[in-house]
Amino acid sequence: MVYRIYVEKKPGLAHEAAALLKELQGNLGITRLTGLRLYNRYDVEGIRKELFETCVPLVFSEPQL
Repeated sequence: MVYRIYVEKKPGLAHEAAALLKELQGNLGITRLTGLRLYNRYDVEGIRKELFETCVPLVFSEPQL
């Protein structure tokens, strides 16, 4: 079975999304665009459901600052 998870950075730490938003507004002139959210998608296979659920908060999250 393939497990899929989507991960998004917290708003204060989403520097890549902020840079892309600024680039789209400046280079393409999309001035009405006021926000942008980026997601990373991970597909995991070959492990038990219990192990995947254990890994989600450990592997697919940023450490606390």
